[in-house]
Amino acid sequence: MADLQFMRWLVPVLLIVTGALSIFGVSFCHFVVFPEPVTSNEFRPEKVSIGFWGYNHFYFYNGTNSGDSEQEFWRVEGCKAYLDEDADTLDATFQAARVFAILTPIFAILSAILVCTMGNFGNSKVTKCLSGLLLLTTLFSGLSLLFFSSDVCETKNWRPKIAELMEDQTCHLDTGSIIVVVNTILLFLIAVMVYFMPTGESTYTAGGEDEAVAKDEEEPKEGGREEEEAAEETKE
Repeated sequence: MADLQFMRWLVPVLLIVTGALSIFGVSFCHFVVFPEPVTSNEFRPEKVSIGFWGYNHFYFYNGTNSGDSEQEFWRVEGCKAYLDEDADTLDATFQAARVFAILTPIFAILSAILVCTMGNFGNSKVTKCLSGLLLLTTLFSGLSLLFFSSDVCETKNWRPKIAELMEDQTCHLDTGSIIVVVNTILLFLIAVMVYFMPTGESTYTAGGEDEAVAKDEEEPKEGGREEEEAAEETKE
């Protein structure tokens, strides 16, 4: 009983963590990186990182007062969204990976809500269905790594203005993709843990507690009947 209650709260906490990691891993421009430096100047980062929604880029802000004779600029790295010209590079494989990246946190958080709200969590059929849902979430998380098979992961497929600044190279793991790999493993472990958790069906079946109380009340009655029968035999 105690183990089941502990799992009832541990599983949704872990799922919320995986959902947050899924969102964090794919939301920024550092999902993959191209290790070879670009043609360097002050306007471009040394290494280009890209993500599902854009690529890293330098923004410049005037850091001096308007009355100063000399101007200073702050260079800040940010995430620039893909342009319309990039549409040809964002092929079907990339779009599929993006869809799976969106579905992963949705299914993870949905599973957490189901665990918190359903009353028959200890039922073996329910836990197996939940485990199947978590395996599906694990699959979605893994399929988001189709990003590495898309055209955007090779610089030769980029529009000429960008491709000419870089050598022909393929993308490598960066912060976001590493988080997704770790998150996929964690989701799989949660699915296995849910599948093999203690069921406690007798506790969570409808009317289970009433049946247990009824049995406890019947036992003294049966004991009393045996005593009455023994007394009658003694009298005879």
